[in-house]
Amino acid sequence: MLFDMGTRVHFALLFHVLDLDRCISTRYIPSLQMGTTLYLRNLPTRPHNRANYIRSFLSAINPTNRYVHDTTLLLPIHQISGTQAVPGPFLDETHRILSIARSNSGSMAGQCFVTFVDEHSAEQFMNAFQGMNFRGKRVEIRWAEQESLLGLALTQPERFKKVMRIKKLTMEEIVQNKVKRKLRRLRYKLRRKGLDPAQIEDIVAKVRVDVVDDEEVEETEGNATGMETVVQPTPKSNTTTSSTTKKVPKGIVDVTANPPAKLLLVQQLPETTTETQLRDVFDGPDLVDIRMVAIRRLAFVEYTSIESATAALQKTGTTFKMDAHDIVVGYAKS
Repeated sequence: MLFDMGTRVHFALLFHVLDLDRCISTRYIPSLQMGTTLYLRNLPTRPHNRANYIRSFLSAINPTNRYVHDTTLLLPIHQISGTQAVPGPFLDETHRILSIARSNSGSMAGQCFVTFVDEHSAEQFMNAFQGMNFRGKRVEIRWAEQESLLGLALTQPERFKKVMRIKKLTMEEIVQNKVKRKLRRLRYKLRRKGLDPAQIEDIVAKVRVDVVDDEEVEETEGNATGMETVVQPTPKSNTTTSSTTKKVPKGIVDVTANPPAKLLLVQQLPETTTETQLRDVFDGPDLVDIRMVAIRRLAFVEYTSIESATAALQKTGTTFKMDAHDIVVGYAKS
């Protein structure tokens, strides 16, 4: 049966709509183009330790991988800072894998992103391991909707620089918005404690605006940690006011009063600090993750238990030297 041009166009559009509806109904929006980054889902959620998880995955795809055979080898680190990215060695030379990124958060559990050195390597991997069985799970592999920063740096360096500039601006905006919200809350609490407007503004003016993260301002709300000068609340009656001055090193969150926790806060890091350097200091069988906040020169080091974190803190002490810098370590606020 022959159709005229208008009819053929109509059917083509109809099939396109049906196909799009099928994609949406399965919650799968196909990537518009290939790249160096693959998205993997339906993965097991354990082990929680990042390094152990990566080694387990590498063992499933390449039992001869050197990081699988020698667990004393530190996993490679890729430096991404400012508008530059410096790739480290391969995680897996056979499949030309550069990095594997995953999260332990509930919404992202069972998912990861794998970055390859080029598009061809990523396509070969997807064809070879689509539907692979990984620790009892049938893994689904598809092109990532967005390139990883590392993949972007390798394939589109100019776009990578633009993204990093925007990312920096966005992060600064987020931090400033957090500061504003927390300071509003601080003003409210100080008003409830009976301080007059002049005293409140005097205290607020002494709070550092470049807050490291929520931890610092929450400490400020609770016991005025983070202020250079702390004024105690004035009683509502006309009794004599008293003030207490407490000096804290500028740029450091006072964590000495924090109770033991699984998370350590590492501060005053040199700007050139790498995750590899921190792993050399804090690595151990119970280490879960190290999250660096380079722009604030700090890192969070997470362990599986309070006991493990305490052992690590006892090993380093509350201060230690790194590249001639005094590094400050303590329990993060939980």
